[in-house]
Amino acid sequence: MDSSSSATGGDVFAECAIGNFDNIRFDDDGRLWAAAMDGGVHCYDPDGTLLGRLLVPDVVANIRFGGAKRNRMFIAADTVLYSVVMSVTGTPPLPTARQNHACP
Repeated sequence: MDSSSSATGGDVFAECAIGNFDNIRFDDDGRLWAAAMDGGVHCYDPDGTLLGRLLVPDVVANIRFGGAKRNRMFIAADTVLYSVVMSVTGTPPLPTARQNHACP
């Protein structure tokens, strides 16, 4: 974790050593999972410690937990969709505005 201040006055939680972060998700234990483009998928402890990386042979654009138990990570890459069964479960997605409205 880098405690330097950003242009907006906040602390830096993590920096992507290869490429850029594109998308993040959280698991039920509060760990942050980040699509790191050329760097695969990074996993961070809630305190900002890098716990590990999932290396993917393609550029990672998006990640999402899914499946019946939310323990399957879907990794959208350049031209491939990967599916990995995980030992963690992802937090459920927040409802969108469309899901909150009843159909007339």
